[in-house]
Amino acid sequence: MSSALVALGINPSGFEMPRFKDLMFDESTSTATLKLEITSPLTRQSITLNELSFTVRNGTRSFTIELKDKVVIEANYTGTLSLSFSSSDPDALRRLVNIIKGVERPVYVEDLQFSDLSIDVNGILITVRDLGEISELFGGKSP
Repeated sequence: MSSALVALGINPSGFEMPRFKDLMFDESTSTATLKLEITSPLTRQSITLNELSFTVRNGTRSFTIELKDKVVIEANYTGTLSLSFSSSDPDALRRLVNIIKGVERPVYVEDLQFSDLSIDVNGILITVRDLGEISELFGGKSP
């Protein structure tokens, strides 16, 4: 199996889960930026993240978060990856960043639902209808 992966340009021992580095919200641009430390397992081709979007719901209120610009990760890249997001509701995006960082803890935090995930990687579209509640995404406890 390992030799087949190498033939496809994938380093089987080089895969590491991305590690969280930072999350911030820029008031002047109404943009959230997520920084991850990554190591690309691909040895011959780049990975292009063309789209990443999802919906956050709280009762009857919802807003969409979308990747602002496509991101290209070159083969053999190791370093910091920055993903910038915008939203249909910039104030709600700012609050979500603060909730994830632990700065805010509103009563409704346990009821936040994540849904309609859409990811396009190298032209392959992945969709997930229901991602669950924020507490499920953070290991059974809220951030």
